[in-house]
Formats: sequence, structure tokens, C-alpha cells
Amino acid sequence: MVLSGLPALHETLNSPSLFPLKRRIAVRAALCGLTRDELLPFLRHRFDTDADRVPKESHDALFERTRAIPGVIDQVVRHALRARPGELYGDDIDASLDLFA
Repeated sequence: MVLSGLPALHETLNSPSLFPLKRRIAVRAALCGLTRDELLPFLRHRFDTDADRVPKESHDALFERTRAIPGVIDQVVRHALRARPGELYGDDIDASLDLFA
């Protein structure tokens, strides 16, 4: 059996009521979010030259508020890029973060 879910799944399995189940589960792999150093390469991989439109001063907020989850980062940045052609500003990223993170 394979269990897959967001980080909340791990927390849920740690609840006392699920102890009998948890002791029968062996965690073989857990995917974590990106490290801070991986954010810019991830943006460049996903958005190519559009990654340069994401203001550098927004990278910390993007990293922290998305909990470095690649799928959430993708959703936030994709929304901001669609919402404003041309140069993005910190407010554009913040507005997308408010919607998705």
C-alpha cells in the first residue's frame, strides 16, 4: 500500500488514535519542500525566462508562505505571471500568495 499526501498526512498519522496503524507503517520515502537555494533554479526550470520577472525581493516570501512546496510555488507564480504581462512587482506575488498559500 502506498500513502501519499501533504505534510499534514504525517501529522495525522502521529495522532494517538492512529497509533496502531502507524506502528504498522514503514516510511520508505518522504518528499520535502525545496531548500532556499533550490528556489531560483526551480523557478528557472518551470518558467524559463519568465522566472526573471519574479522580483528577487519576493523570493523569501514565496519560499516561506508556500512552505517551499513546488506545486504551490508553481500555482502562485503561474497566477501572477498570467495576471500581469510585463514586469511583476512584489504586490503581484503577494496577491497570488494570498489566494493560494
